[in-house]
Amino acid sequence: MPNDGAAITASEILATMTREQLERVLAAAPHVVAALDGMGPIAGYFDNRAAHAPLTRERLAAHVAHVSARRLTVQQLPPVALQLLSVVLVLGGEVSTEDLVEETAGLTGDQLADLVDMLVDRLLLRRTARGVAIVAGVDTIVARTGRSVHSLALNQAATKDDIRQMLVAHGITHPPATKQERIDLLASLLSDREHMLGMRRRMSPDTRQSFDEIIEGGAGGVSARSVGLDPWIAQAYHRLPVRQFPPRMRALLDLDEIGVVWVEPMADRVAAWTEVIRSVRGRIDDVWVAPQQPTPVPLDSDGSELPPDSGFGRP
Repeated sequence: MPNDGAAITASEILATMTREQLERVLAAAPHVVAALDGMGPIAGYFDNRAAHAPLTRERLAAHVAHVSARRLTVQQLPPVALQLLSVVLVLGGEVSTEDLVEETAGLTGDQLADLVDMLVDRLLLRRTARGVAIVAGVDTIVARTGRSVHSLALNQAATKDDIRQMLVAHGITHPPATKQERIDLLASLLSDREHMLGMRRRMSPDTRQSFDEIIEGGAGGVSARSVGLDPWIAQAYHRLPVRQFPPRMRALLDLDEIGVVWVEPMADRVAAWTEVIRSVRGRIDDVWVAPQQPTPVPLDSDGSELPPDSGFGRP
């Protein structure tokens, strides 16, 4: 079934489009056009009895916003377009124009504009007064490559007292009362470049080395084992004295206690919160590779015969 919320949002977007913009939407989604006519790879998800019904904006919106159509649309995107969608999601679903330019510093202005146009034409992004935002429903299709420290609000294992201890480690002597207020304050500290560089300077050499390696891994993080995390020790660390930990694991524990990283021992993953990455590196991702335009190459022969080494030559 279509995602009703996504269909409504798509309807609102399509309702404001000009004829030329609608033509761009149709040109960017041939699988949707085929489904509207009862054909193509996703036609089976729709009632084909309506295939010859008039093409209205509402009907187009319902097809475009269907999860099967969205998945196929996303699968056809170049990697850099997926990267842009993921970054917008990690930053809360809406990004200002200034932040978008800063995040994609590896792209030219024209390359960024082309990417945004590509995603807007496919109803994956929409333009806002501030910049761009994810269209409702896309967040269920595209995976995030990082985590915000605000996700601690939904983590019942991270208690209010845990957040207080993190804040104390950052120099806050009188933390706010509620868990949410404490997380908001921690997020603002982690987003402060000068504060985070000061915290890095005060780290021990082993802790600083681990921190730098984790930051280098970006929003997706690094293998936990690569920075010294033994998952079996991790399961028992509440019962072991810290002095029995390997030095690299003690360093990782230090980073966890000051609230700058998240750790998934069983998934062999550790990464810094996106707030930390942005404050230290200036952006989520350093590498942005624009899609290359294919260059047509003429055939060796202008005749209609296949090349002799094709295996399909004449007997």
